[in-house]
Amino acid sequence: MLLDVSHLTVRYGGQAPAVSDVSFQLDNGEIFAVVGESGSGKSTVLRTIIGLLPENGYIAGGSICFAGRELTGLSPARWQKIRGNRIGYVFQDAGASLNPVRKIGSQFTEFIRCHRSVSRHDAKDLELDIMRRLNLSDGDRILRSYPSQLSGGMKQRVSLAMAMATGPELIIADEPTSALDTVSQAQIMRELLFLKESFGTAILLVTHNIGVAAHIADKIGIMRSGAMLECARAEEVISRPKAAYTKRLLANVMKLNEAPSIASARSGKVIFTLENIAKKYATEDGKDKTTALEHLSLKIYDGELLGIAGESGCGKSTLARLLLGLEKPDDGRVVFRGADMAQMSGPQRRAYFRQAQMVFQEPASTFSPRMKIGAVLREPLKNFRLKRPNAQQQAVKDALEGMLLPAAYVKRYPHELSGGELQRVSLARCLEIRPEIIIYDEPTSALDATIQKQVLEDISKTHAEHGLTSILISHDIALLRQVCSRIAVLYRGHVAEILRGEERLSDIRHPYTRELFGAAYTLDANAARPAAISEDCGSGDAAAGCVYYGRCGRREEACRQSMPALTDYGGGHMCACFLTDGGNDDLLG
Repeated sequence: MLLDVSHLTVRYGGQAPAVSDVSFQLDNGEIFAVVGESGSGKSTVLRTIIGLLPENGYIAGGSICFAGRELTGLSPARWQKIRGNRIGYVFQDAGASLNPVRKIGSQFTEFIRCHRSVSRHDAKDLELDIMRRLNLSDGDRILRSYPSQLSGGMKQRVSLAMAMATGPELIIADEPTSALDTVSQAQIMRELLFLKESFGTAILLVTHNIGVAAHIADKIGIMRSGAMLECARAEEVISRPKAAYTKRLLANVMKLNEAPSIASARSGKVIFTLENIAKKYATEDGKDKTTALEHLSLKIYDGELLGIAGESGCGKSTLARLLLGLEKPDDGRVVFRGADMAQMSGPQRRAYFRQAQMVFQEPASTFSPRMKIGAVLREPLKNFRLKRPNAQQQAVKDALEGMLLPAAYVKRYPHELSGGELQRVSLARCLEIRPEIIIYDEPTSALDATIQKQVLEDISKTHAEHGLTSILISHDIALLRQVCSRIAVLYRGHVAEILRGEERLSDIRHPYTRELFGAAYTLDANAARPAAISEDCGSGDAAAGCVYYGRCGRREEACRQSMPALTDYGGGHMCACFLTDGGNDDLLG
Protein backbone atom coordinates (compact mmCIF):
# COMPACT_ATOMS: atom_id res chain seq x y z
CA MET A 1 0.00 0.00 0.00
CA LEU A 2 1.62 3.28 -1.12
CA LEU A 3 -0.95 5.77 0.21
CA ASP A 4 -3.54 5.16 2.90
CA VAL A 5 -5.89 8.02 3.78
CA SER A 6 -8.02 7.03 6.76
CA HIS A 7 -11.00 8.93 8.21
CA LEU A 8 -9.52 12.30 7.20
CA THR A 9 -11.32 15.42 8.47
CA VAL A 10 -10.10 18.93 7.61
CA ARG A 11 -11.37 22.29 8.81
CA TYR A 12 -10.70 25.94 7.93
CA GLY A 13 -10.88 28.10 11.06
CA GLY A 14 -14.02 27.44 13.04
CA GLN A 15 -16.13 26.53 10.02
CA ALA A 16 -17.85 23.22 9.34
CA PRO A 17 -15.49 20.53 8.01
CA ALA A 18 -14.33 21.09 4.42
CA VAL A 19 -13.51 17.36 4.33
CA SER A 20 -15.29 14.90 6.58
CA ASP A 21 -14.25 11.29 7.34
CA VAL A 22 -12.66 10.59 3.93
CA SER A 23 -10.88 7.27 3.40
CA PHE A 24 -9.20 5.65 0.38
CA GLN A 25 -6.12 3.66 -0.57
CA LEU A 26 -3.72 3.84 -3.52
CA ASP A 27 -1.30 1.11 -4.57
CA ASN A 28 1.94 1.41 -6.54
CA GLY A 29 1.36 1.84 -10.29
CA GLU A 30 -2.32 2.66 -9.81
CA ILE A 31 -4.42 5.64 -10.93
CA PHE A 32 -7.02 6.84 -8.45
CA ALA A 33 -9.39 9.56 -9.69
CA VAL A 34 -11.29 11.77 -7.25
CA VAL A 35 -14.36 13.17 -9.02
CA GLY A 36 -16.55 15.98 -7.75
CA GLU A 37 -17.92 19.46 -8.32
CA SER A 38 -16.26 22.71 -7.29
CA GLY A 39 -16.30 23.02 -3.51
CA SER A 40 -16.69 19.29 -2.91
CA GLY A 41 -13.43 19.15 -0.95
CA LYS A 42 -11.35 17.20 -3.48
CA SER A 43 -8.60 19.84 -3.79
CA THR A 44 -8.48 20.18 0.00
CA VAL A 45 -7.74 16.45 0.21
CA LEU A 46 -4.81 16.87 -2.18
CA ARG A 47 -3.40 19.92 -0.40
CA THR A 48 -3.64 18.06 2.91
CA ILE A 49 -1.76 15.04 1.55
CA ILE A 50 1.06 17.22 0.22
CA GLY A 51 1.17 19.40 3.35
CA LEU A 52 0.10 22.63 1.65
CA LEU A 53 -2.98 23.66 3.61
CA PRO A 54 -3.33 27.44 4.15
CA GLU A 55 -2.62 28.88 7.60
CA ASN A 56 -6.23 28.63 8.76
CA GLY A 57 -6.55 25.00 7.60
CA TYR A 58 -5.84 22.08 9.91
CA ILE A 59 -6.36 18.34 10.18
CA ALA A 60 -9.12 17.77 12.73
CA GLY A 61 -8.95 13.98 12.58
CA GLY A 62 -7.71 10.92 10.74
CA SER A 63 -4.37 9.91 9.28
CA ILE A 64 -2.38 9.99 6.02
CA CYS A 65 0.18 7.21 5.64
CA PHE A 66 2.62 7.32 2.67
CA ALA A 67 4.96 4.36 2.08
CA GLY A 68 4.58 3.36 5.73
CA ARG A 69 5.22 6.86 7.13
CA GLU A 70 2.62 9.06 8.81
CA LEU A 71 2.51 12.46 7.06
CA THR A 72 0.36 14.40 9.51
CA GLY A 73 2.50 16.53 11.79
CA LEU A 74 5.72 16.35 9.73
CA SER A 75 8.26 19.12 10.25
CA PRO A 76 9.17 21.42 7.30
CA ALA A 77 12.60 19.71 7.07
CA ARG A 78 11.02 16.27 6.68
CA TRP A 79 8.50 17.61 4.15
CA GLN A 80 11.40 18.91 2.05
CA LYS A 81 12.62 15.33 1.64
CA ILE A 82 9.21 14.10 0.48
CA ARG A 83 7.50 16.95 -1.36
CA GLY A 84 8.98 17.29 -4.86
CA ASN A 85 11.12 14.18 -4.33
CA ARG A 86 8.91 11.22 -3.55
CA ILE A 87 5.63 13.02 -4.24
CA GLY A 88 5.29 15.24 -7.32
CA TYR A 89 2.53 17.81 -7.78
CA VAL A 90 0.90 19.16 -10.96
CA PHE A 91 -1.16 22.29 -10.32
CA GLN A 92 -4.50 23.12 -11.93
CA ASP A 93 -3.16 26.24 -13.65
CA ALA A 94 0.43 25.52 -14.66
CA GLY A 95 0.78 29.07 -16.01
CA ALA A 96 0.22 30.52 -12.54
CA SER A 97 2.90 28.24 -11.05
CA LEU A 98 5.55 29.31 -13.60
CA ASN A 99 7.50 32.57 -13.32
CA PRO A 100 6.45 34.68 -16.34
CA VAL A 101 9.79 36.54 -16.62
CA ARG A 102 12.06 33.48 -16.55
CA LYS A 103 12.57 30.96 -19.33
CA ILE A 104 11.29 27.41 -18.86
CA GLY A 105 14.81 25.94 -18.87
CA SER A 106 15.96 28.20 -16.03
CA GLN A 107 12.96 27.23 -13.88
CA PHE A 108 13.31 23.54 -14.73
CA THR A 109 17.01 23.56 -13.78
CA GLU A 110 16.29 25.34 -10.50
CA PHE A 111 13.64 22.75 -9.60
CA ILE A 112 15.96 19.80 -10.30
CA ARG A 113 18.91 21.28 -8.40
CA CYS A 114 16.65 22.10 -5.46
CA HIS A 115 16.02 18.36 -5.05
CA ARG A 116 19.11 16.77 -6.58
CA SER A 117 22.87 17.42 -6.22
CA VAL A 118 23.65 17.74 -9.93
CA SER A 119 25.48 20.25 -12.13
CA ARG A 120 23.61 22.62 -14.44
CA HIS A 121 24.89 20.62 -17.41
CA ASP A 122 23.57 17.33 -16.00
CA ALA A 123 20.26 19.00 -15.10
CA LYS A 124 19.90 20.17 -18.72
CA ASP A 125 20.57 16.62 -19.98
CA LEU A 126 17.91 15.30 -17.59
CA GLU A 127 15.39 17.91 -18.78
CA LEU A 128 15.87 16.93 -22.42
CA ASP A 129 15.67 13.23 -21.56
CA ILE A 130 12.37 13.70 -19.72
CA MET A 131 10.90 15.73 -22.58
CA ARG A 132 11.98 13.06 -25.03
CA ARG A 133 10.25 10.39 -22.95
CA LEU A 134 7.07 12.49 -22.94
CA ASN A 135 7.26 12.86 -26.75
CA LEU A 136 7.94 16.60 -26.54
CA SER A 137 9.87 16.61 -29.79
CA ASP A 138 11.07 20.23 -29.61
CA GLY A 139 12.60 20.22 -26.14
CA ASP A 140 15.34 22.76 -26.87
CA ARG A 141 12.83 25.34 -28.13
CA ILE A 142 10.54 24.76 -25.15
CA LEU A 143 13.39 25.24 -22.65
CA ARG A 144 14.36 28.51 -24.38
CA SER A 145 10.77 29.79 -24.25
CA TYR A 146 9.01 32.01 -21.73
CA PRO A 147 5.72 30.65 -20.31
CA SER A 148 3.74 33.21 -22.36
CA GLN A 149 5.16 31.68 -25.57
CA LEU A 150 3.63 28.27 -24.80
CA SER A 151 0.04 27.14 -25.11
CA GLY A 152 -1.96 26.19 -22.02
CA GLY A 153 -1.60 22.51 -22.87
CA MET A 154 2.16 22.80 -23.35
CA LYS A 155 2.56 24.58 -19.99
CA GLN A 156 0.72 21.71 -18.31
CA ARG A 157 2.99 19.18 -20.04
CA VAL A 158 6.05 21.12 -18.85
CA SER A 159 4.62 21.10 -15.32
CA LEU A 160 4.17 17.33 -15.57
CA ALA A 161 7.74 16.92 -16.86
CA MET A 162 9.02 18.87 -13.84
CA ALA A 163 6.95 16.73 -11.47
CA MET A 164 8.48 13.51 -12.82
CA ALA A 165 12.06 14.84 -12.95
CA THR A 166 12.92 13.48 -9.50
CA GLY A 167 11.39 10.04 -10.16
CA PRO A 168 8.57 10.31 -7.60
CA GLU A 169 6.61 7.27 -6.47
CA LEU A 170 3.38 9.32 -6.49
CA ILE A 171 2.25 12.21 -8.68
CA ILE A 172 -0.71 14.30 -7.54
CA ALA A 173 -2.52 16.09 -10.37
CA ASP A 174 -5.10 18.72 -9.36
CA GLU A 175 -7.54 19.30 -12.25
CA PRO A 176 -4.65 19.36 -14.78
CA THR A 177 -6.99 19.57 -17.79
CA SER A 178 -9.95 21.67 -16.56
CA ALA A 179 -9.15 24.62 -18.86
CA LEU A 180 -7.75 22.62 -21.81
CA ASP A 181 -9.30 21.61 -25.10
CA THR A 182 -9.98 17.92 -25.76
CA VAL A 183 -6.74 17.45 -27.73
CA SER A 184 -4.51 18.90 -25.00
CA GLN A 185 -6.52 17.00 -22.39
CA ALA A 186 -5.92 13.72 -24.20
CA GLN A 187 -2.18 14.45 -24.40
CA ILE A 188 -1.95 15.02 -20.63
CA MET A 189 -3.96 11.88 -19.86
CA ARG A 190 -1.83 9.82 -22.23
CA GLU A 191 1.31 11.03 -20.48
CA LEU A 192 -0.11 10.12 -17.06
CA LEU A 193 -0.83 6.63 -18.39
CA PHE A 194 2.72 6.48 -19.77
CA LEU A 195 4.14 7.24 -16.31
CA LYS A 196 2.01 4.53 -14.76
CA GLU A 197 2.78 1.88 -17.36
CA SER A 198 6.48 2.65 -17.94
CA PHE A 199 7.68 3.60 -14.45
CA GLY A 200 5.04 2.18 -12.11
CA THR A 201 4.23 5.71 -10.88
CA ALA A 202 1.04 6.00 -8.85
CA ILE A 203 -1.25 8.87 -9.88
CA LEU A 204 -3.77 10.65 -7.66
CA LEU A 205 -5.93 12.63 -10.09
CA VAL A 206 -8.58 15.18 -9.22
CA THR A 207 -11.09 15.92 -11.98
CA HIS A 208 -14.66 17.12 -12.44
CA ASN A 209 -14.86 15.05 -15.66
CA ILE A 210 -16.11 11.56 -14.92
CA GLY A 211 -15.58 10.64 -18.59
CA VAL A 212 -11.82 11.16 -18.15
CA ALA A 213 -11.85 9.14 -14.92
CA ALA A 214 -13.74 6.29 -16.59
CA HIS A 215 -11.10 5.95 -19.32
CA ILE A 216 -7.85 6.14 -17.37
CA ALA A 217 -8.47 5.38 -13.68
CA ASP A 218 -8.17 2.03 -11.94
CA LYS A 219 -10.30 3.28 -9.05
CA ILE A 220 -12.72 6.20 -8.71
CA GLY A 221 -13.86 8.08 -5.63
CA ILE A 222 -16.90 10.36 -5.84
CA MET A 223 -16.89 13.40 -3.52
CA ARG A 224 -19.59 15.87 -2.64
CA SER A 225 -19.90 18.38 0.20
CA GLY A 226 -16.67 17.17 1.78
CA ALA A 227 -17.67 13.49 1.92
CA MET A 228 -16.59 10.46 -0.13
CA LEU A 229 -19.93 9.14 -1.38
CA GLU A 230 -18.51 6.01 -2.94
CA CYS A 231 -15.12 4.53 -3.77
CA ALA A 232 -14.55 1.42 -5.89
CA ARG A 233 -12.95 0.00 -9.03
CA ALA A 234 -13.65 2.26 -12.01
CA GLU A 235 -15.74 -0.27 -13.91
CA GLU A 236 -17.93 -0.81 -10.86
CA VAL A 237 -18.57 2.91 -10.30
CA ILE A 238 -19.40 3.44 -13.97
CA SER A 239 -21.58 0.36 -14.52
CA ARG A 240 -23.09 -0.08 -11.04
CA PRO A 241 -23.13 3.31 -9.27
CA LYS A 242 -24.59 3.34 -5.77
CA ALA A 243 -24.92 7.01 -4.84
CA ALA A 244 -27.74 9.06 -6.37
CA TYR A 245 -25.28 11.87 -7.13
CA THR A 246 -23.05 9.47 -9.12
CA LYS A 247 -26.05 8.28 -11.10
CA ARG A 248 -26.92 11.89 -11.97
CA LEU A 249 -23.33 12.59 -13.01
CA LEU A 250 -23.29 9.62 -15.37
CA ALA A 251 -26.73 10.45 -16.78
CA ASN A 252 -25.64 14.00 -17.62
CA VAL A 253 -22.35 13.20 -19.36
CA MET A 254 -22.68 14.27 -22.99
CA LYS A 255 -22.40 11.59 -25.62
CA LEU A 256 -21.20 12.17 -29.17
CA ASN A 257 -23.61 9.66 -30.65
CA GLU A 258 -26.68 11.40 -29.19
CA ALA A 259 -28.68 13.80 -31.36
CA PRO A 260 -27.98 17.36 -30.14
CA SER A 261 -30.71 19.72 -28.91
CA ILE A 262 -30.16 22.69 -31.19
CA ALA A 263 -31.04 26.30 -30.41
CA SER A 264 -32.82 28.48 -32.94
CA ALA A 265 -31.02 28.70 -36.24
CA ARG A 266 -29.66 31.90 -37.69
CA SER A 267 -31.83 34.51 -39.34
CA GLY A 268 -30.85 35.98 -42.67
CA LYS A 269 -29.77 39.24 -41.02
CA VAL A 270 -26.09 39.80 -40.24
CA ILE A 271 -25.40 41.52 -36.90
CA PHE A 272 -21.55 41.29 -36.90
CA THR A 273 -19.13 41.16 -39.79
CA LEU A 274 -15.45 40.54 -39.07
CA GLU A 275 -13.39 41.45 -42.12
CA ASN A 276 -9.84 40.10 -42.44
CA ILE A 277 -9.05 40.67 -38.74
CA ALA A 278 -5.48 40.63 -37.45
CA LYS A 279 -4.45 41.09 -33.81
CA LYS A 280 -1.05 40.67 -32.15
CA TYR A 281 0.18 41.13 -28.59
CA ALA A 282 3.65 41.89 -27.27
CA THR A 283 5.40 39.02 -25.49
CA GLU A 284 6.31 39.25 -21.79
CA ASP A 285 9.81 40.58 -22.54
CA GLY A 286 8.47 43.12 -25.06
CA LYS A 287 10.96 41.96 -27.70
CA ASP A 288 8.52 40.14 -29.94
CA LYS A 289 4.85 39.80 -30.78
CA THR A 290 2.60 36.78 -30.75
CA THR A 291 -0.28 36.42 -33.19
CA ALA A 292 -3.74 36.00 -31.66
CA LEU A 293 -5.83 36.39 -34.85
CA GLU A 294 -4.75 36.51 -38.48
CA HIS A 295 -6.81 37.03 -41.65
CA LEU A 296 -9.97 36.04 -39.76
CA SER A 297 -13.29 36.69 -41.46
CA LEU A 298 -16.63 35.68 -39.98
CA LYS A 299 -20.30 36.67 -40.10
CA ILE A 300 -22.53 36.39 -37.04
CA TYR A 301 -26.27 36.38 -37.58
CA ASP A 302 -29.02 38.05 -35.58
CA GLY A 303 -30.69 35.61 -33.18
CA GLU A 304 -28.25 32.71 -33.56
CA LEU A 305 -26.41 30.82 -30.83
CA LEU A 306 -22.90 30.57 -32.25
CA GLY A 307 -20.24 28.34 -30.72
CA ILE A 308 -16.53 29.23 -30.87
CA ALA A 309 -14.28 26.20 -30.36
CA GLY A 310 -10.53 25.68 -30.21
CA GLU A 311 -7.56 25.03 -27.96
CA SER A 312 -5.89 27.48 -25.59
CA GLY A 313 -4.21 30.31 -27.48
CA CYS A 314 -6.25 29.89 -30.68
CA GLY A 315 -7.78 33.38 -30.40
CA LYS A 316 -11.20 32.66 -28.85
CA SER A 317 -10.94 35.18 -26.01
CA THR A 318 -9.34 37.81 -28.26
CA LEU A 319 -12.28 37.44 -30.63
CA ALA A 320 -14.68 37.97 -27.70
CA ARG A 321 -12.86 41.15 -26.62
CA LEU A 322 -13.08 42.52 -30.16
CA LEU A 323 -16.81 41.82 -30.31
CA LEU A 324 -17.31 43.53 -26.95
CA GLY A 325 -15.41 46.60 -28.12
CA LEU A 326 -12.71 46.16 -25.45
CA GLU A 327 -9.97 45.80 -28.09
CA LYS A 328 -9.39 47.18 -31.56
CA PRO A 329 -7.92 45.05 -34.35
CA ASP A 330 -4.45 45.84 -35.70
CA ASP A 331 -5.86 45.31 -39.16
CA GLY A 332 -9.30 44.67 -40.62
CA ARG A 333 -12.70 45.79 -39.34
CA VAL A 334 -15.34 44.67 -36.84
CA VAL A 335 -18.68 45.89 -38.17
CA PHE A 336 -21.79 45.97 -35.95
CA ARG A 337 -25.08 46.61 -37.73
CA GLY A 338 -23.23 48.29 -40.60
CA ALA A 339 -21.03 50.54 -38.40
CA ASP A 340 -17.27 50.14 -37.90
CA MET A 341 -16.84 49.67 -34.13
CA ALA A 342 -13.41 51.32 -34.19
CA GLN A 343 -15.09 54.58 -35.30
CA MET A 344 -17.73 54.69 -32.55
CA SER A 345 -17.97 57.90 -30.52
CA GLY A 346 -17.95 57.88 -26.70
CA PRO A 347 -21.76 57.98 -26.36
CA GLN A 348 -22.11 55.27 -29.03
CA ARG A 349 -19.66 53.04 -27.19
CA ARG A 350 -21.52 53.51 -23.90
CA ALA A 351 -24.78 52.59 -25.61
CA TYR A 352 -23.11 49.54 -27.16
CA PHE A 353 -21.80 48.36 -23.79
CA ARG A 354 -25.40 48.12 -22.66
CA GLN A 355 -26.33 46.13 -25.77
CA ALA A 356 -23.45 43.59 -25.45
CA GLN A 357 -22.75 41.77 -22.19
CA MET A 358 -20.42 38.99 -21.12
CA VAL A 359 -20.67 36.03 -18.75
CA PHE A 360 -17.17 35.19 -17.60
CA GLN A 361 -15.46 31.85 -17.05
CA GLU A 362 -15.14 32.35 -13.29
CA PRO A 363 -18.05 34.51 -12.09
CA ALA A 364 -16.73 34.56 -8.52
CA SER A 365 -13.71 36.53 -9.74
CA THR A 366 -16.02 39.22 -11.18
CA PHE A 367 -17.95 39.72 -7.92
CA SER A 368 -16.57 41.60 -4.95
CA PRO A 369 -16.32 39.06 -2.10
CA ARG A 370 -17.44 41.82 0.28
CA MET A 371 -20.63 42.63 -1.63
CA LYS A 372 -23.81 40.66 -1.09
CA ILE A 373 -25.60 39.32 -4.14
CA GLY A 374 -28.25 42.03 -3.88
CA ALA A 375 -25.59 44.76 -4.15
CA VAL A 376 -23.93 42.93 -7.06
CA LEU A 377 -27.21 42.94 -8.97
CA ARG A 378 -28.05 46.56 -8.16
CA GLU A 379 -24.75 47.80 -9.56
CA PRO A 380 -25.60 47.65 -13.31
CA LEU A 381 -28.99 49.24 -12.65
CA LYS A 382 -27.19 52.20 -11.05
CA ASN A 383 -24.48 52.39 -13.71
CA PHE A 384 -26.95 52.59 -16.58
CA ARG A 385 -29.60 54.52 -14.58
CA LEU A 386 -32.25 51.99 -15.52
CA LYS A 387 -34.31 51.96 -12.32
CA ARG A 388 -35.11 54.49 -9.64
CA PRO A 389 -33.60 53.58 -6.25
CA ASN A 390 -37.00 52.59 -4.81
CA ALA A 391 -37.60 50.16 -7.72
CA GLN A 392 -34.17 48.52 -7.72
CA GLN A 393 -34.86 46.12 -4.87
CA GLN A 394 -37.83 44.57 -6.67
CA ALA A 395 -35.91 44.44 -9.96
CA VAL A 396 -33.11 42.50 -8.25
CA LYS A 397 -35.56 39.98 -6.79
CA ASP A 398 -37.23 39.61 -10.19
CA ALA A 399 -33.82 38.97 -11.79
CA LEU A 400 -33.06 36.20 -9.30
CA GLU A 401 -36.46 34.58 -9.64
CA GLY A 402 -36.12 34.73 -13.42
CA MET A 403 -33.09 32.43 -13.05
CA LEU A 404 -34.97 30.18 -10.58
CA LEU A 405 -32.94 31.43 -7.62
CA PRO A 406 -34.56 32.32 -4.27
CA ALA A 407 -35.08 36.03 -3.61
CA ALA A 408 -33.44 35.43 -0.22
CA TYR A 409 -30.08 35.12 -2.03
CA VAL A 410 -29.87 38.94 -2.02
CA LYS A 411 -28.49 38.63 1.51
CA ARG A 412 -25.84 36.04 0.67
CA TYR A 413 -22.19 36.56 -0.26
CA PRO A 414 -20.71 34.99 -3.45
CA HIS A 415 -18.77 32.34 -1.51
CA GLU A 416 -22.05 31.03 -0.08
CA LEU A 417 -23.30 29.98 -3.53
CA SER A 418 -22.29 26.99 -5.67
CA GLY A 419 -20.50 27.35 -9.02
CA GLY A 420 -23.72 26.77 -10.95
CA GLU A 421 -25.63 29.29 -8.83
CA LEU A 422 -22.92 31.91 -9.36
CA GLN A 423 -23.21 31.44 -13.12
CA ARG A 424 -26.95 32.03 -12.83
CA VAL A 425 -26.38 35.22 -10.84
CA SER A 426 -23.88 36.35 -13.50
CA LEU A 427 -26.48 35.70 -16.20
CA ALA A 428 -29.18 37.48 -14.18
CA ARG A 429 -26.87 40.52 -13.89
CA CYS A 430 -26.51 40.59 -17.69
CA LEU A 431 -30.23 40.24 -18.36
CA GLU A 432 -31.19 43.10 -16.01
CA ILE A 433 -30.09 45.69 -18.58
CA ARG A 434 -31.87 43.90 -21.46
CA PRO A 435 -28.93 43.32 -23.83
CA GLU A 436 -29.17 42.16 -27.43
CA ILE A 437 -25.94 40.14 -27.32
CA ILE A 438 -24.44 37.91 -24.64
CA ILE A 439 -20.99 36.36 -24.95
CA TYR A 440 -20.23 33.39 -22.70
CA ASP A 441 -16.52 32.77 -22.09
CA GLU A 442 -15.98 29.14 -21.02
CA PRO A 443 -19.01 29.22 -18.68
CA THR A 444 -18.87 25.49 -17.86
CA SER A 445 -15.16 24.78 -17.41
CA ALA A 446 -14.36 23.10 -14.08
CA LEU A 447 -18.07 22.29 -13.50
CA ASP A 448 -19.18 18.68 -13.12
CA ALA A 449 -21.52 17.12 -15.69
CA THR A 450 -24.70 17.81 -13.70
CA ILE A 451 -24.05 21.53 -13.15
CA GLN A 452 -22.65 21.82 -16.68
CA LYS A 453 -25.92 20.56 -18.10
CA GLN A 454 -27.90 23.00 -15.92
CA VAL A 455 -25.80 25.94 -17.15
CA LEU A 456 -26.28 24.89 -20.78
CA GLU A 457 -30.03 24.64 -20.25
CA ASP A 458 -29.99 28.13 -18.71
CA ILE A 459 -28.09 29.49 -21.73
CA SER A 460 -30.41 27.84 -24.24
CA LYS A 461 -33.56 28.93 -22.38
CA THR A 462 -32.34 32.51 -21.94
CA HIS A 463 -31.36 32.70 -25.59
CA ALA A 464 -34.80 31.60 -26.77
CA GLU A 465 -36.94 33.56 -24.26
CA HIS A 466 -35.12 36.88 -24.65
CA GLY A 467 -34.52 36.73 -28.41
CA LEU A 468 -30.77 37.16 -27.99
CA THR A 469 -27.77 36.76 -30.21
CA SER A 470 -25.55 34.47 -28.14
CA ILE A 471 -21.90 33.50 -28.58
CA LEU A 472 -20.68 30.54 -26.54
CA ILE A 473 -16.90 30.09 -26.28
CA SER A 474 -15.61 26.70 -25.17
CA HIS A 475 -12.65 24.36 -25.54
CA ASP A 476 -15.17 21.48 -25.50
CA ILE A 477 -16.57 21.07 -29.01
CA ALA A 478 -18.83 18.18 -27.96
CA LEU A 479 -20.52 20.53 -25.48
CA LEU A 480 -21.04 23.20 -28.15
CA ARG A 481 -22.63 20.65 -30.44
CA GLN A 482 -25.43 20.13 -27.91
CA VAL A 483 -26.84 23.66 -28.06
CA CYS A 484 -25.33 25.76 -30.87
CA SER A 485 -26.87 26.38 -34.28
CA ARG A 486 -23.37 26.89 -35.74
CA ILE A 487 -19.84 26.21 -34.50
CA ALA A 488 -16.75 28.09 -35.71
CA VAL A 489 -13.55 26.13 -35.07
CA LEU A 490 -10.43 28.29 -34.60
CA TYR A 491 -6.83 27.16 -34.96
CA ARG A 492 -3.92 29.56 -34.42
CA GLY A 493 -6.00 32.64 -35.11
CA HIS A 494 -7.67 31.29 -38.27
CA VAL A 495 -11.13 29.83 -38.88
CA ALA A 496 -10.52 26.18 -39.75
CA GLU A 497 -14.14 25.11 -40.18
CA ILE A 498 -17.71 26.30 -39.59
CA LEU A 499 -20.19 23.53 -38.82
CA ARG A 500 -23.93 23.44 -38.45
CA GLY A 501 -24.87 22.26 -34.96
CA GLU A 502 -26.84 19.32 -36.33
CA GLU A 503 -23.98 18.28 -38.65
CA ARG A 504 -23.33 14.54 -38.74
CA LEU A 505 -19.94 13.67 -37.34
CA SER A 506 -19.21 11.77 -40.54
CA ASP A 507 -19.48 15.07 -42.49
CA ILE A 508 -16.67 16.86 -40.64
CA ARG A 509 -14.04 17.95 -43.15
CA HIS A 510 -11.08 19.62 -41.44
CA PRO A 511 -8.50 17.27 -39.84
CA TYR A 512 -8.20 19.55 -36.79
CA THR A 513 -11.97 19.41 -36.14
CA ARG A 514 -11.78 15.63 -36.44
CA GLU A 515 -8.95 15.69 -33.93
CA LEU A 516 -11.03 17.73 -31.45
CA PHE A 517 -13.92 15.27 -31.62
CA GLY A 518 -11.66 12.20 -31.74
CA ALA A 519 -9.84 13.27 -28.57
CA ALA A 520 -13.02 13.54 -26.47
CA TYR A 521 -13.39 11.26 -23.45
CA THR A 522 -17.01 10.13 -23.64
CA LEU A 523 -19.21 7.44 -22.15
CA ASP A 524 -20.65 6.43 -25.52
CA ALA A 525 -21.30 2.71 -25.85
CA ASN A 526 -18.24 0.93 -27.27
CA ALA A 527 -16.26 4.19 -27.25
CA ALA A 528 -12.52 3.63 -27.55
CA ARG A 529 -9.87 5.57 -25.69
CA PRO A 530 -9.13 8.82 -27.61
CA ALA A 531 -6.82 8.34 -30.57
CA ALA A 532 -3.15 9.27 -30.55
CA ILE A 533 -2.56 12.99 -30.93
CA SER A 534 -0.53 14.40 -33.78
CA GLU A 535 2.51 16.36 -32.58
CA ASP A 536 3.03 19.85 -33.99
CA CYS A 537 6.49 19.63 -35.49
CA GLY A 538 6.42 23.28 -36.55
CA SER A 539 5.62 24.66 -39.98
CA GLY A 540 9.25 24.99 -41.01
CA ASP A 541 9.39 26.43 -44.50
CA ALA A 542 5.59 26.29 -44.68
CA ALA A 543 5.20 29.64 -42.91
CA ALA A 544 3.28 31.00 -45.90
CA GLY A 545 1.14 27.87 -46.12
CA CYS A 546 -1.54 26.26 -43.97
CA VAL A 547 -1.14 26.96 -40.23
CA TYR A 548 -2.03 23.31 -39.56
CA TYR A 549 0.75 22.05 -41.85
CA GLY A 550 3.17 21.09 -39.07
CA ARG A 551 0.54 18.99 -37.29
CA CYS A 552 -1.35 17.45 -40.18
CA GLY A 553 -0.67 13.80 -40.97
CA ARG A 554 -2.09 14.17 -44.50
CA ARG A 555 -0.31 17.32 -45.65
CA GLU A 556 0.61 17.70 -49.29
CA GLU A 557 2.70 20.13 -51.34
CA ALA A 558 -0.25 22.48 -51.88
CA CYS A 559 -0.59 22.83 -48.08
CA ARG A 560 3.01 24.04 -47.85
CA GLN A 561 2.62 26.59 -50.61
CA SER A 562 -0.46 28.55 -49.54
CA MET A 563 -3.12 28.96 -46.86
CA PRO A 564 -6.40 27.40 -48.05
CA ALA A 565 -9.37 29.75 -48.30
CA LEU A 566 -12.54 29.23 -46.25
CA THR A 567 -14.82 27.52 -48.80
CA ASP A 568 -18.60 27.03 -48.55
CA TYR A 569 -19.61 23.39 -49.10
CA GLY A 570 -23.32 24.08 -48.89
CA GLY A 571 -25.81 24.78 -46.13
CA GLY A 572 -23.39 27.05 -44.30
CA HIS A 573 -20.75 24.33 -43.83
CA MET A 574 -17.41 26.01 -44.54
CA CYS A 575 -13.88 24.63 -44.35
CA ALA A 576 -10.34 25.93 -44.95
CA CYS A 577 -8.58 22.78 -46.15
CA PHE A 578 -7.35 21.37 -49.46
CA LEU A 579 -8.18 17.82 -48.30
CA THR A 580 -11.91 17.88 -47.61
CA ASP A 581 -13.23 14.41 -48.26
CA GLY A 582 -15.24 14.03 -45.01
CA GLY A 583 -15.94 10.42 -44.18
CA ASN A 584 -15.43 10.09 -40.42
CA ASP A 585 -17.62 7.25 -39.30
CA ASP A 586 -14.85 6.30 -36.85
CA LEU A 587 -15.87 9.27 -34.67
CA LEU A 588 -19.22 7.70 -33.96
CA GLY A 589 -17.72 5.13 -31.57
